[in-house]
Amino acid sequence: MKSEEAERAVQGSSLLTPHSPLATPGGLYLYCFARPGAAGGVDVPGVDGSRAIAEVELGPVAAVVSRVSLEEFGDGAAERNTQNPDWIIPRACRHQRVVQEVMARSGVLPVRFGAVFSSDERLAELVHEKCQEISGFLDWVHGKEEWAVKGLVDPDRAGAWLRANDPALAGQCGDTASPGARYFQEKRLRVAVQERLRGWCRCVAEEVHAQLDLVAEAARPLKLRAWGAAGKEGQLVLHRAFLLRRESVAAFLAHVERVGLDYAEQGLALGTSGPWPPYTFAPTLWGAQA
Repeated sequence: MKSEEAERAVQGSSLLTPHSPLATPGGLYLYCFARPGAAGGVDVPGVDGSRAIAEVELGPVAAVVSRVSLEEFGDGAAERNTQNPDWIIPRACRHQRVVQEVMARSGVLPVRFGAVFSSDERLAELVHEKCQEISGFLDWVHGKEEWAVKGLVDPDRAGAWLRANDPALAGQCGDTASPGARYFQEKRLRVAVQERLRGWCRCVAEEVHAQLDLVAEAARPLKLRAWGAAGKEGQLVLHRAFLLRRESVAAFLAHVERVGLDYAEQGLALGTSGPWPPYTFAPTLWGAQA
């Protein structure tokens, strides 16, 4: 779970924050935007391991922040440190934990791991022109959560199902008397199954998308592995984020389970994870890369 939390914090958000030349000895680290007062009572370590979580109130929205050392999070240091998994994973998980805690109290607009500002004034300056958009997003996600669904195909099981149920493949399974002929027939059949499998997986993923999208507030695709890069659990053919009202989560998870049962015989297994802050649905407020 820690690796998935870190991946969400580092890669999931589309909100990227630029910063100006630093004018203070410390930086202002930004976790998320929420409604004023939402960070009150949040008692978890900040990104650097401290408990100094605070708010910068900016009209109808608040920036949830903490102070960090620029020796660790400044431009050059951050670029070096983010290449080190031992450095980034625990800090990204702490970032994610802060956002999750705030989400329990307010709608949030989560910010990607590593956004650092030079001062409160610099943060306020950049937020001022986007305040209405941020506030509108907080209204939209109020009472909602992001959930992810993965679809994993067992290639051997799916291939066996295709051989038994695809008429074009079933027609290649005729009896032959010669062992040599049977060998070459089986070899041609394995190649045909592999060629058919990729297109079949794409069609199945689209069918499942259609069934799940209907019962969510919104849905977005998430990153897939390259075809053929099957993990020990199978080939990832479906990876999608869903925005759900909290009161509908149980019904959605039950729906995913029913859909999964429909495809289990064909070698597809569905899995869910969440709740997550709505990283996948967050708007890009500034174009510059942090």
